[in-house]
Amino acid sequence: MSRPHLKTAGCVTVTCLLLAAGCSQTVELSNVSPAAKTALKTAYPEASITEVESEFAWGTKVYEAELKQGDRQIDVKLSFDGEIIEVETKMSMSDVPKAVAEAITEAAKGAEVTGVEKVELMGKIQFGKIVKLDEPKVYYEAEYRKWGIPVQIKVAPDGSRM
Repeated sequence: MSRPHLKTAGCVTVTCLLLAAGCSQTVELSNVSPAAKTALKTAYPEASITEVESEFAWGTKVYEAELKQGDRQIDVKLSFDGEIIEVETKMSMSDVPKAVAEAITEAAKGAEVTGVEKVELMGKIQFGKIVKLDEPKVYYEAEYRKWGIPVQIKVAPDGSRM
């Protein structure tokens, strides 16, 4: 193969790998690992599992599970062996701590807040392995539209911007 063809083949390969790294695939509940199902049922006994996807995150295969508990949506990222990494809970502005609501309102300055989530990080993926955090890290993500452009901010539980 000539050098230009090698270069093209290399670019195509890298592009495919980058695209595959961010892709997710829906998984039938019957195909979810028993450890992951047990972890979800133990952590959220009142919730129903509405969808599960598998994906590669930083070299590790993980599940993204969407749960429904009452009128609340909860997204859980966990390992195939049941290690919960991250939980995102959709919330309304009236459900967040006062300091967080004030910080979001101040940042949005009259713009429409389109979504708020409480994020709980229990671990992180490092060098293809899941590393548990000593203490969960909690913060809130809010999205609003300013001049038609979506803006996302992160706010600590004390109301400080991150």
